[in-house]
This record gives sequence, C-alpha cells and structure tokens, in this order.
Amino acid sequence: MISILDSGMGGICFYEAMPFECHLVIDRKNFPYGNKDLLWLKKHFIKLIEEIKSDTIIVACNTLSSLIYYYKLTFSKKVVDVIAPTIFYLRKLNIKSLLILATKNTIKMDIYGRLLNNEITYYDASELIFAVEKNDYHEALNDIIPKLVGFDAILLGCTHLIKVKNDLRKNIKGMIISQDEIVRKYFV
Repeated sequence: MISILDSGMGGICFYEAMPFECHLVIDRKNFPYGNKDLLWLKKHFIKLIEEIKSDTIIVACNTLSSLIYYYKLTFSKKVVDVIAPTIFYLRKLNIKSLLILATKNTIKMDIYGRLLNNEITYYDASELIFAVEKNDYHEALNDIIPKLVGFDAILLGCTHLIKVKNDLRKNIKGMIISQDEIVRKYFV
C-alpha cells in the first residue's frame, strides 16, 4: 500500500490526482509545516514516517520534502519526495526565469536553488496557502496574481496550491508547473 502524507488540503488535492489506490495521511493538527521550527519539524517528520504502516510513502509536501535534503534524512521505508521528480522535470525544460511559490521554510532551505544550481526567485505564498486550507482563497489569489508576471514558469512549490493551478493558468501567461502532474507521471 502507498500512503500520501501532508498537513492538509495539499495532500487531499495530491491524493485526488493519483491514478492508483492509496492511503491518505493528513496531519491537520500541525498545519502549517511551512512556518514551524525546523528541528521540531524534523523530529515530527521522522516520527510520522515511522508511524505510517505503508511500505511506500509519498511526501506530498515541499517543506517536508526539503527536510530530507536539508538534513540528509534516510528511512527504512521507500519515501518518495516531491522535489526529486520536480528537479528532473525542470532540468528538461529551458526555463530562464523561474518563480517558486512556497512556504517560509521551503524558501529558507532553498533546496531547489541548490539542486538546480540556478538562481531562482521565491515568493512567500503563506497567505494564499492559509486561504486555500480554509477553502476561501479567491481574494488572496487575486492579490497575488499581479506579482507573478514576467516569469517563464511558475512552480507551485506547495501542494496546497494545486487547488488554484487552473485559476493561475487562466490568468497568467507562462507555464504553471504543478507537482501532482509531475509525480503522477513518476508512477504511471
């Protein structure tokens, strides 16, 4: 059995996009991961992985996925993060200017910048992520859209933002990259 792990709405959106049966583990009690102390989050993450009964766990969270690289974490189970397939995908593209919408912790760890060896522009999308979690995001989305112009591509670097990918695609020129679509290909 495959499990999908996240702190909220992002995991649900990710789960709904997968082409196979899996188990969903949502840690709503600790939402959001994106602004938690990194050492606390590392310990909590390791504990969650140990508690999940599945042999394969998809970490549908950029903040938790970043911890794997930041702390060089290894697990006895197969753990699939969202970053590795995304980096592989991004390297195949000829993107000159990439904007990543992410949480404070994902930005702080800068795993995308380190792995891509590129200069990346990050945007703290915490307000939009909170609004998506509450399923009341239209105002926050409208506020952010004018700030997203002028990039070849925008990576939704938080799986909560899967919920708004179609709205962004309607309102912004350039490529909107959503990790549910990338990781789905990894398993198909």
